Amino acid sequence: MTPTLAGRWQTRAFLLVLVGIPVSLPFCLIAGLVPLGLLLCTGAIGALLDVYYDRVQRSRWDHDWPVHRQIRAGVLEFAALLFGLFGCCACSLPLGPAVLKLGPMAAIVVPVHWWSVWLISFLFVQGPMRALFPRWRFRGGRLL
Repeated sequence: MTPTLAGRWQTRAFLLVLVGIPVSLPFCLIAGLVPLGLLLCTGAIGALLDVYYDRVQRSRWDHDWPVHRQIRAGVLEFAALLFGLFGCCACSLPLGPAVLKLGPMAAIVVPVHWWSVWLISFLFVQGPMRALFPRWRFRGGRLL
């Protein structure tokens, strides 16, 4: 599949709603609304990084986005989220103070929640998404 920028955004939004919210709800029992805020911040950061990913993909000879690139993108997005939450005061996300109020529990909840959502989304894209939306792959990731 060769995703387009619009396709990336549609797929990201679809996965955040379909996979992200249900996976986040158990974490909300532990950390209040912080996981849903993290999900929203991740969606915004990912949408911005999708512009970069689109440029990188267009520079590749086959215009493809293989699995190892998806994994690298996940690591980059998690690092960007952590930097946005805790990196510097000038660019910190408004969610940073809420995460810090969780205390030591934040060191467990944030990464476990984020990687749970990422892994389940990744597995969903690799399997069920291709079966449920067979034309999705051929439309550059666009659902509509």
